[in-house]
Amino acid sequence: VGLGVFGGIVLLALGGYLHKKYKEYSYFLSGGGLVLLYLSVYGAFNFYHLIGQVPAFICMSIVSALGIVLALKYDSEVFAGLSHIGAFLTPFFLSTGENKQFFLFSYTLILNLAFVILMSRKNWNRLYLINVIGTWAIVYGWMAQFYSSAVKTETIIWLSIFYVVLMVGTYVASVLKKQVSTHERLAITILNSALLFITTYILFDSKNATSLYFLVAAIVLFGCMLMLKRVSPIDTVGHYTADELVSKRDEV
Repeated sequence: VGLGVFGGIVLLALGGYLHKKYKEYSYFLSGGGLVLLYLSVYGAFNFYHLIGQVPAFICMSIVSALGIVLALKYDSEVFAGLSHIGAFLTPFFLSTGENKQFFLFSYTLILNLAFVILMSRKNWNRLYLINVIGTWAIVYGWMAQFYSSAVKTETIIWLSIFYVVLMVGTYVASVLKKQVSTHERLAITILNSALLFITTYILFDSKNATSLYFLVAAIVLFGCMLMLKRVSPIDTVGHYTADELVSKRDEV
């Protein structure tokens, strides 16, 4: 763990030093440094049990904050994407076969919140796609090994939180910076919604419960659509996305 932290710091320093002369190469160095830090903290808690859950959360948040600062400093979607890919792969690299849903999903939430902060400053659709795929990969990886009906409620709550946070990240730039959504973002948003629909449909035992869940989701999305139209009237693509998602849920 100590060597991992040291190696991560060295790679970050080298990436910063070489950034002006070798910009693309420095992204890989700095991104690798962040991944090493994620691996070290995750391993210290989940694999070697050297630190508790609270220190692990604090360290993960610090690494994520560092990634945000560097991505904005470099103004690079490539760097942000590489660091997020490495962060999403970390649980797969360091899996111990133990069921730690709360820590795993909290870790995923930290990555999603970092994504929201970055999207409030940058219009990076590829980063959005990485977060959607990474989040659902972790969800399905966990479900394949550990899901049972005993944790159905907690799981659905977590899935709803992930969905809402990713949706916030989608439109935060439109609301705060009056940016116009793109058709690529529309496609990724529909993908995220489809994955939520498929997963919750599988988890719910009752069709009535499924219908009620998506009725609530439709109401929430309708409210978001109205807010988006009022705050950012120029974002017609964003309005179309929200309208489509509401209509799909009404059909359900």
